[in-house]
Amino acid sequence: MIRLTKTAGGFLAVRVPDTALTKKRLKVRVAFACISGNPFRLYEPFDFVLNQAPIQVTVAGGSIESLNENEVVAIIADDSFRLAVTGFAATRDLEVKHSRGLMRRRDVRRFNYTGRRKISRDDVRVSLHSPQLGDFFFSVALDLAGLLSDKTVPPQSPVVIEAYGGTKFERFAFGTLAAIDSAGRRKLEMFTPDERVMFRLKVVDSRGDSGMILAMADKIQPASTEPLNHSSLLHVCVRPLDGVVFKVEIDDDDFPTLVLNSCLDGACAEGI
Repeated sequence: MIRLTKTAGGFLAVRVPDTALTKKRLKVRVAFACISGNPFRLYEPFDFVLNQAPIQVTVAGGSIESLNENEVVAIIADDSFRLAVTGFAATRDLEVKHSRGLMRRRDVRRFNYTGRRKISRDDVRVSLHSPQLGDFFFSVALDLAGLLSDKTVPPQSPVVIEAYGGTKFERFAFGTLAAIDSAGRRKLEMFTPDERVMFRLKVVDSRGDSGMILAMADKIQPASTEPLNHSSLLHVCVRPLDGVVFKVEIDDDDFPTLVLNSCLDGACAEGI
């Protein structure tokens, strides 16, 4: 068994003594955490390279087999095995994936170096409203009193709501933590009612020009104000498809959408 722990400016992979270890080869991949998408797919050498300064990789109780860009492969020799990776600045969070053997077992850890607070999705209630003359709206009810009262986030920090789905993205200002402006409905310009839209809330540092995210709630599913006599396991949309009746699309955030071919007669009525 391998245990990953957070250290100052990096992380440590340690062999846990007296546990079964059938594979002696350990592969570790590292990437900066991101708001949306797969961080390992989005990694660029511009972010960091493990075999270049300021990053340092050291091993005890084993050896390094290969070291490339954001991946290190180590050989575990005995129970004293320790793989240390250091040199990361405290301005970005890290995601670390480690696997043993033939990649049949994968574990991913996220290390918070920025002190970002997690806001419960229960404190951010988003509602979608029926289109009016082709328009599409949403409203938000926020309860951030707990975040304001513990004084870890400056009260003047801006609060923003982001709507996103696929490649589309919109941002809306909601005042500050101490003076939230959530009254009324906001118009979605980039989305249509048949598209899947998700939301995230960010509280942003206004000191200096870093724009660091101080607190966040992500992957907020909106509720519809329309009464429904059924529920759907998948979000459904209708659009032209080339040669197939339907397909399931999964975006980088692992949200599935059932797409029906609009060229089929009655696809919307019959399929949904």
